Amino acid sequence: MLTLGLTITCMLWQGIATQTLLEVATSLNASLFVKYVQDSGLAPAFTKNGQFTLFIPTDDAFNALPSDVKMQLTKEPELLRKVLMFHGVDGIKYSSMLSDELEVESLVMDAKIRINIYNNPKPIVLASGSEVIRTDINATNGVIHLLSRVMYPLPTADAVQFMAQNNQLGTLLYSVAMTPLRGILQAGGPFTIFAPNNDAFNKLPVGYWSDLFNQNYTAYVDMLKYHVVQGTIYSEGLKSGPLTSYTRQTLHVHVNHNGVMINNGTVVQADQTIKNGVIHIVDRVLIPGP
Repeated sequence: MLTLGLTITCMLWQGIATQTLLEVATSLNASLFVKYVQDSGLAPAFTKNGQFTLFIPTDDAFNALPSDVKMQLTKEPELLRKVLMFHGVDGIKYSSMLSDELEVESLVMDAKIRINIYNNPKPIVLASGSEVIRTDINATNGVIHLLSRVMYPLPTADAVQFMAQNNQLGTLLYSVAMTPLRGILQAGGPFTIFAPNNDAFNKLPVGYWSDLFNQNYTAYVDMLKYHVVQGTIYSEGLKSGPLTSYTRQTLHVHVNHNGVMINNGTVVQADQTIKNGVIHIVDRVLIPGP
């Protein structure tokens, strides 16, 4: 088993812990998390009862949230409470207990934290797509791992539900719904999906997509499956070279300072966390080579 303890240098809180989780967090450039927890009435749970693991975003992480998200969290206190609780785990989870593709039960019943570990080229650890930048900081009632990003939105939608919620992916949703792939993407995984947006389908020759469906349904289904890769690969795990698709054909990844391309398609929106993996939205329908 590949563990955080083997892949990154753990930075342990020295000495015997004498402060609670929230007291320790205040000294770790994470005072905004503490403020939101206190304002939401969650402080007693994280100071008195039980042992917890908190994946805490830094102040910089909260400040980096888009303004509309900040406004939404301010106006919807129940949503804020749910987001904060998603960053908590009941019980102790030290870094040595975490492994690639491990799903950790959060304090939100319908949302799990997925751990991913990559070497690209240096080791990097993600919790639901957010980089873990410091681990194993002990407190009297648990342990803290610091995050570079807020884990938001919560991964409560499967791949098909995500498509249904995203106006850019209407054509893909309709196409998938016409095939057995729909059931696979709802119940299977984890997957990495390179999802063509509506504009991508509009770039195809006139009649190409409908003719493929009518004349060669098997090829139509395989074309959709070609956009799917087994396992969860966030941007931090993508590197130039081949990837094997769900159809066992090769996808070609090109990573440079301009961004990421998959075959001749550009990733226009990366790292969309879903319940069963991650989605990268691309501007081309990906067609297998000869």
